[in-house]
Amino acid sequence: MNLKQPQQQILPGILVLIVLLVYFYPKIAATENYFPLYPGIDTIYPPKFSVHKFNSISVGMSRKEVLELLGEPSYKGENYFYTKDTNYGIDLEHDGYRVDDTRWGYGIDDGCRGWCDFAWVTYSILFDSESSNAKVVRTGREIVYN
Repeated sequence: MNLKQPQQQILPGILVLIVLLVYFYPKIAATENYFPLYPGIDTIYPPKFSVHKFNSISVGMSRKEVLELLGEPSYKGENYFYTKDTNYGIDLEHDGYRVDDTRWGYGIDDGCRGWCDFAWVTYSILFDSESSNAKVVRTGREIVYN
């Protein structure tokens, strides 16, 4: 019986994988494609956030209950570019930008740590007012391609 050594069987598979990675990586890395196997690959979420906790948010919950469950949001308002970490020194409330406290978003673009640039996922909660006793009206999930 003439059996091939394991190294001889694995080597062609490794070579094919390397060729595929070299061919496809540039196409995937710069196209902002959605990666369904790991949707949050290019997203930074706040420390307390999880999709499981987000899915437990229901219409009528108070702002305080949301804060206790998910923690502070990544951004407030419609524009996820103006977050507390990436506002580029702009004082949002005094430089003409309105921080709308009726929409909270969880999840911002990570840039895939410089390796690639996939689409990223943000989860939002819409409140009925800006008051401290506001209630949840709607929740949603958005895939952002930019």
